[in-house]
Amino acid sequence: MRAIPRHQVFISYSHQDKEWLRKLRTMLKPLIRKGKISVWDDTHIQPSQQWRNEIKQALAQAKVAVLLVSPDFLASDFIAEEELPPLLDAAEKEGLKILWIPIRASWYEETEIEKYQAAHDPANPLASLNPAEQEMALVKIAKVIKAACEPSATEALQPMAPRPLPQKATGARLQFLKGSSVSLTRLFARPQIILGRPKLTADLWLALFPLDEPDNQTRMDSFSETHAVVSMNAQAKIRDDHSKGGTKVNGTTLKGGKWQALHNGDLISFCHEALQLRVRLEPTRWLRLDRVNDSPQVENYLFLRGTGTAMMGNSEEAAIKVSETDENHLAELSYQEGGFVIVGQNTPVTINGQSISPGMRVGLRQGDLVEVGPLLFEFQIGAYPGEQVG
Repeated sequence: MRAIPRHQVFISYSHQDKEWLRKLRTMLKPLIRKGKISVWDDTHIQPSQQWRNEIKQALAQAKVAVLLVSPDFLASDFIAEEELPPLLDAAEKEGLKILWIPIRASWYEETEIEKYQAAHDPANPLASLNPAEQEMALVKIAKVIKAACEPSATEALQPMAPRPLPQKATGARLQFLKGSSVSLTRLFARPQIILGRPKLTADLWLALFPLDEPDNQTRMDSFSETHAVVSMNAQAKIRDDHSKGGTKVNGTTLKGGKWQALHNGDLISFCHEALQLRVRLEPTRWLRLDRVNDSPQVENYLFLRGTGTAMMGNSEEAAIKVSETDENHLAELSYQEGGFVIVGQNTPVTINGQSISPGMRVGLRQGDLVEVGPLLFEFQIGAYPGEQVG
């Protein structure tokens, strides 16, 4: 039998969940086709083969183990006695990476699985989601698996050279795959940010309503293409750009073309309170706008000012608040040399599976998967699809 590549993924599952195995393999197929990963599960065993030896050999050569966890999975004596022990032993002694996917609600807390990284939020098992949500979740799971298969610095012949220079970008987003207390965050590093309707000219889209719901088309039409402008030059301020629906700060309507200073805690309203944004401001570093109503997905809009920095952690001054940790300072994001940079603090930080030393400044690039303490996020250049950056 030919040697199996070191990037092989071993999938362990209950035969009661065979349909979920099919769905996962379908989502991983583009990576398999390109040769980026090799996936093994027991459907590879031919009737004439000695299945127990085949499974043992596949377990011994796995780089990443993916467990499809359900009540049937946890109830399987074969999985508990034959598959899990060598996987857990290899994870402890040989660096095997274990990821698990909550298929259906189960009592995983009473097993060793609880210690390992879930590739999807256990509070929302895949079977509890609607079909569209399931596909979105499987896309994110596939990205986590791909990142886990990337060679680590210790596996490479030479350690990966640090990337001190960032990839040029003035807009980006952090799409959180793990870390339920943190919403998707959009990053901007520009002197001015245009707020308006979904057009390429707008940096921040104000009108994101499901158009099949009553009155939403009318509400969307009340937003102008260039509705308002936020400036982060000498001080944070906002200007209504002679919009159709109007802009208010703390209930006071702005006069078109006139600048209004922004302060910490201010409430910005658009189009008769159809949309409201709460201001959180650290004057010398950043400004954050939180959507507080009518949002299909809660989002933070974070504007870094010049070479200002934004801390991720549980402290009061953190721009990206993370309540799932006791650490005040997990990592620091900044905008330097035309792009976004992350600096690790006391908490381990990995980028695409490779650790960075505390204090090391590393430029972020399109598609990077970054793990910081309890958080896992994907860095995507461009605030919105189609945006021109750099």
